[in-house]
Amino acid sequence: MEIPNDFKELLELFNKHKVEYLIVGRYGRTPVHFISRDDFITNKKATGRLKDAADLEALGEQ
Repeated sequence: MEIPNDFKELLELFNKHKVEYLIVGRYGRTPVHFISRDDFITNKKATGRLKDAADLEALGEQ
């Protein structure tokens, strides 16, 4: 998947300035940071939202 240039430039600036960010999905040759599955599940459990509970159920992580 190729990342649009403006988005790629934004990610490069984030990396240059050591901005902490999270992307859900998967993007081209620009290095990006992803949350681990365990941290993702911990985050979903912490929200208490019904949508997140449904996501956890879909992942088999109730």
